[in-house]
Order: sequence, then structure tokens, then C-alpha cells
Amino acid sequence: MTTKQRFRNNKFRLEVRERDHGTAHVHLRGGFDVIIELETLATTANGARLRAEVLAWLPRIATN
Repeated sequence: MTTKQRFRNNKFRLEVRERDHGTAHVHLRGGFDVIIELETLATTANGARLRAEVLAWLPRIATN
């Protein structure tokens, strides 16, 4: 598991789990686990409040 970015004063973190199964996705952690599918950008319901902030940052993963 690799933390790629932290949001809101380190309260939440975006993780890539290199050995995870299924479609390409990242995890948003911070008292809950939200899965963000990279192909569709669909999120689980828990991630609605941070969705815009995280989606604005996600294109950086492709360039790093």
C-alpha cells in the first residue's frame, strides 16, 4: 500500500494498493474506506463529501 496524497490537513489519504484485485482503483481512507474506480471515477457513497477534491488530484497519478 502506498499513500499518494493526503487531504484536509492529513485527515484523509489516497492509497494505491499494488496487490489489490479487480479493476484499477484507489482507496480514500480516513475513518472509512472509499473505493474510487479509475476508469469510471465512480465512488462509494461514503466519499461524496471529498469527491471533487480527490477527483481534481487524480490525474497526477497517471503522470507520476
